[in-house]
This record gives sequence, structure tokens and C-alpha cells, in this order.
Amino acid sequence: MTSPVKNIIFDLGKVLFSWNPQKVLTEFCSPSLKISFDEFPEELLSIWREFDRGVIAESKLQIAFASILNIPHETTLQLMDALKKSLKPIPETVELLHSLHRREYALYCLSNISSSFGYPEFKC
Repeated sequence: MTSPVKNIIFDLGKVLFSWNPQKVLTEFCSPSLKISFDEFPEELLSIWREFDRGVIAESKLQIAFASILNIPHETTLQLMDALKKSLKPIPETVELLHSLHRREYALYCLSNISSSFGYPEFKC
């Protein structure tokens, strides 16, 4: 008997790719900066949500980071780069994806990750 499931939708962050902004902040920031993703000001989280929705550009997000956190703009550029580089494929999920592909399921992704993050190279 064939499965009634024909299509499978994956998210990207924390599903196909690692996404741990707190780890990036901890490794990236100097002890004197002490930024915690969980304690970001609501204003910054709101702007990040707008960025996720594609309403604002990454450049506006960077300006907000610099202004709200009172850090140099260059630091925000480095932080965004570190966040992008932290997106690494999760091997177990990638193997599952390959297995489903071999079984001829239609595979899709639905994610709020910004296209400006330039999806990590991923070949099925």
C-alpha cells in the first residue's frame, strides 16, 4: 500500500541547518559586550521579526543593532557574518532528506530565514 503522504515541508533553521544565535553571540562577543539573545531589547527583537518577514533589509537591521546595542557598525557586520557562517547542515536531517528524495517524495522548504543570509550551499 502506498502512503497518502506525497509532499513534505521542511523548515531551515534548527531543522536542516543549525541555528543557535546565543552560541554565536557567546563565541563572537567580548566579555565586556555581554549580549544575550534572550535579553535583547524588545525593539531589536521587533526589528529582527520584520527582517525575518522580509519587510526590512539587512542593512536596516545592522543599523538598528548598532544603535540599540550601542556597538560600532563594523561589529554588527561581523556579527551578521558570524550568524550566516553558523548555519551548518544537520547531518541526520540531511540524510532523512536524501532518503525521502530517493523515495520520490516531493520536498519543499518553508522558512522565515532571510534570503539575504544566502542559504548555505545545499545539494540534494
